[in-house]
Amino acid sequence: MQRSIRDIALGLAMLAGGGLFWWEMSKPRYQVDRMQDFGFDPVFFPRILIYIWLGLALLMVIRALLSPGRSSAGQNWVTVIGTIVLILLYAAAIGFVGFLFASVPFAAAFMLYLGFRRPLIVVAVSLLFPLVTWYCFNYLLSIPLPTSPWFVRM
Repeated sequence: MQRSIRDIALGLAMLAGGGLFWWEMSKPRYQVDRMQDFGFDPVFFPRILIYIWLGLALLMVIRALLSPGRSSAGQNWVTVIGTIVLILLYAAAIGFVGFLFASVPFAAAFMLYLGFRRPLIVVAVSLLFPLVTWYCFNYLLSIPLPTSPWFVRM
């Protein structure tokens, strides 16, 4: 298989994943509050990240279309497709169970799927990284991440 075809497929998958994240951020529930006195809505910073994500994915597709096709030695398509499926499931899960409950199992599953097998590191990273990210966004930056419908305050 040619490497340019692989890069086009990955770039298109990244565009699809970024589109799912963009779709989730465009829901009315995130457009309601303005950030205290800052005048930003809760998806201001995530929207910047999605712009970067989509721009890099588009550049990947353009570069692959313009570069001559080179063969990729030993490309493991199962890993590529599995990674895409994990990311799409994660994007869908955020809307249903919130950022924290989607990120912890995603981080563990992603590391295990890609072959990282040190249990202490997998557990530590899959718990600490989402928790620290959630804390930083919700409390330090005052940018609420999607929450679980099970813990929404009445």
